[in-house]
Amino acid sequence: MMMLVLIIFVAMVIQIIFFASITAFATIKDESIYILAVLDKNDEYIPHEPILILTDNNFTEANGVTGGSGTENDPFVIENWNVSYICLILTTKFFIINHCYIHDEGVFFVSVSNGTIKDCSFLYAGIHLALESNKNYIEDCTIFSNDDIGIYLGESNNNYIEDCFISAPNNGEFGIALADSNYNTFYRCNIEKYYCAISLVGKEGSNNNIIHCCNISRCTGEGGIYIEFSSNNKIYHNNFVGNYHTIYKSFKIRCNAEELGGGNQWDDGVKGNYWGNYIGVKLPRLYDWNKDGIGDIPYKIFAGPFPFGIPSGKDRYPLIKPYREN
Repeated sequence: MMMLVLIIFVAMVIQIIFFASITAFATIKDESIYILAVLDKNDEYIPHEPILILTDNNFTEANGVTGGSGTENDPFVIENWNVSYICLILTTKFFIINHCYIHDEGVFFVSVSNGTIKDCSFLYAGIHLALESNKNYIEDCTIFSNDDIGIYLGESNNNYIEDCFISAPNNGEFGIALADSNYNTFYRCNIEKYYCAISLVGKEGSNNNIIHCCNISRCTGEGGIYIEFSSNNKIYHNNFVGNYHTIYKSFKIRCNAEELGGGNQWDDGVKGNYWGNYIGVKLPRLYDWNKDGIGDIPYKIFAGPFPFGIPSGKDRYPLIKPYREN
């Protein structure tokens, strides 16, 4: 009993020592401000019935298509709609969902390839790719107040997601969740206020994915990123700040990453990630001897929240200051 009390006390002290400001890099949006901004732009969107496209033969005007021929250079266009959901199943034609307001449900791809979702606003809705929805592109989307999953990839590969803002003020489940999904890239995304920002899991694992230049903050269930028996993923140039693992009710331990199984790369061989609880952030003179902005002692990744988990991986080149692209 005394040992458990001692461990809890040490953990609480570590939280205080390692505390770092979450305002260093985060893009913060207030829920009411965002909702008002979307509603203010409602004149830009045209109300439309839910869109369901089954196979390549259903890209029609009645299904919200406003132009295009379905080729790579002239994709079908679905744009400017105010709609509760857009669902595509078994399509291979090139298309783009552009500048739409999607609310309450979301965008769903089932065995879909060659699709693009761009400049869309989601309110109480998310993006779901499933059953070999491969080679799709998601760019510049805002997903707000989704209490479930912001972006979900299930058995889907070679997708590219960039410049997306994903937030759940009411603590949704996962900002980004991958299950048995490989070779996907997440670039320059902001994820905040979820139970867990990013999850990589699956029966066969989610392997060979790249997560870089993202800001991950204020996630308070499983913390920043959770990896379970998935390997060869590359996670670098990200900023992890203010994430916690909730042990019991209000008792939380700062936890930016958990890795069960190992075999992932937490730096690019030169620079790693910025970890708000890396002690070198508070004591740069002791941890950055040559003053190059890179910690000289690796940041350890544990299979569970420190100090309860065992070491599983490490960022060999943790950053002393938040990462910013040149």
